[in-house]
Amino acid sequence: DLIALYGEIIMRSISNEEGIKIGGRNINSIRYADDSVLIADSEDKLQNLVEIVNEASEAKGLRINID
Repeated sequence: DLIALYGEIIMRSISNEEGIKIGGRNINSIRYADDSVLIADSEDKLQNLVEIVNEASEAKGLRINID
């Protein structure tokens, strides 16, 4: 599925960004099928994740609703 492939590529763009720590691991997103949830411990960090995902999406010709 092309959408799933693009989704994986786009979400890799935030792999090194800070989210929340659970069991010593950094978690900044949860994904299931074609749904994704971004997670951060502050509004500023969450906004940063959204902006990175939005830019990566646009680079692949996709649009997301960042509202």
